[in-house]
Amino acid sequence: VKVSTAAALVGNMEELVTVVLTTSPIPDHPDTWLLDQTVSSFGHVPGLVDCRLLIVCDGVRRDSDSSKWKRGLVTEQAELNYLEFISRIEASIQRDNAPSGDSGMYRNAELLVLDSHHG
Repeated sequence: VKVSTAAALVGNMEELVTVVLTTSPIPDHPDTWLLDQTVSSFGHVPGLVDCRLLIVCDGVRRDSDSSKWKRGLVTEQAELNYLEFISRIEASIQRDNAPSGDSGMYRNAELLVLDSHHG
């Protein structure tokens, strides 16, 4: 790719690229640190911060005994923690998209919460 072509693509990157991040329950929830760090790292790629960001939150299945994270099986407390995590991300998106917002890292983000576990 020629430098001039690459520069043109970066200039139009927000029209060409949608970043899709998937989330599912993890023991660290409701802390949003891992997602925040991932999204803030977009600044290392020219033009990426201006692209549409779709955050997909996988659904869960309840298991009363113990959480089996990779299978989407969680205890009641883990599910509550995940729902709180989702609420915090939603609040960050609303804050960064408010007319008086600071145009933060979630300014181009949308949240999609799935009703069931897809893996």
